[in-house]
This record gives sequence, C-alpha cells and structure tokens, in this order.
Amino acid sequence: MATTRKILVVDDNRLYREAVRRNLEFVDYQVLEAEDLPSALNEIRTQHPQAVITDLDMTHRTEGLDLIREVKTRYPLMPVILVSAVGTFEEGAKAQELGATAVISKSRIDEELEHLYA
Repeated sequence: MATTRKILVVDDNRLYREAVRRNLEFVDYQVLEAEDLPSALNEIRTQHPQAVITDLDMTHRTEGLDLIREVKTRYPLMPVILVSAVGTFEEGAKAQELGATAVISKSRIDEELEHLYA
C-alpha cells in the first residue's frame, strides 16, 4: 500500500488555499491547511506533513519567513516552499538563506510544483 503524501498549505487567503488543495489532491496529495504561523506549527506537530508550502505575506508582512525559520529550526529536513504574489528579491533571498527549498511566484505555482514534486 502506498504512503499518502501530505503537504501543508499555509496562507491567510482561504480561497487560495482551496485552489492549491484541489490542484494537489488531483495528483494524489493529502493536503492540510493553516491560515497563520501558530496554526501551521500545530498542524506540523500533530499531522507530520512531508512538506510545507507557505505564503510570504499573511497577517504580518514576513510571517512566511518566520514560518520557514521555525520549521527549519525544529524540522531541518522538511522541505518548505515560499510562494508570494508581492515578494521582493531580498525576501526571496532571505527565504533561501533560511532554508527554503524554492521560492515561487503565486502566478506560476502550478507549473513549478509539478516540476518540483513530479
């Protein structure tokens, strides 16, 4: 029996989370959702996803960077992908410095995720 692959999608926009969920479920991922840093850390602790996809700009401008920092401190081998519609080059560089596996524009997430997790 195949192991279910779990991905946590973190974004304060419910509609965006649902769209990403549908796309990932279509390719047989189990998708967990969180809307902010505290709920994301709780999902990781209790549900043990294999990867995290997080928005940069949630309740606080750099909450996604804070999440990357926390995840990489507690779970250094867990892949974390940062997505953003408005991020700057500096924020993308900071995300990679903190250990992000990839930094992706929200407008390209479908094609980029297909390539990363095919």
